[in-house]
Amino acid sequence: MFGAPTRTFSVNFALFLVALALFPVFVRDSYYLHVGILCMLFASFALSWHLVTGYGGLKTFGHQAFFGIGAYFSALVSIHFGISPWLLLLVAGIVAAILGLLIATPVLRIRSMPHVAIVTLSFAEIIRAVISNWRDVTRGELGLWGIRTFESFSLPLIGAVSFTSTDKVSFYYLMFLLFALVCFTV
Repeated sequence: MFGAPTRTFSVNFALFLVALALFPVFVRDSYYLHVGILCMLFASFALSWHLVTGYGGLKTFGHQAFFGIGAYFSALVSIHFGISPWLLLLVAGIVAAILGLLIATPVLRIRSMPHVAIVTLSFAEIIRAVISNWRDVTRGELGLWGIRTFESFSLPLIGAVSFTSTDKVSFYYLMFLLFALVCFTV
């Protein structure tokens, strides 16, 4: 069912990535760049789910919980300890992966796929309820503020790369690199 990609698929996929990389050159509107960022974010999320469900054959519905755990972990550490988001980008993924491993160990002992789906969906709902109701830590539905932003830096051949709320191009290319990494990993 799933095999190595065909040559046609590989060429089309390479052209798709080139088109994504060139998108900000032709479209400078912040709204459209933001939509592109969200599309790549959720496509990465869908690819991770496809890896487990499509290739692995497991019917799980708890991926959003690990996404949220990684996001809240990085945000809370950034707020309380002032650690750079560049480091937390990697650490949050590792924390979510370790928690995923801890949850997967008992869940994979379940032999019935419908029960695996129910358990993982229940876990995701428990995490959502905890984040929504633990207002002293997460501020619930109000959200967090005071999260450190990505620092600007300079690259030898590119020049200054700034991460500001008004300029979405840097965020777009950061998400593009993460999306390409997820695509090649899957």
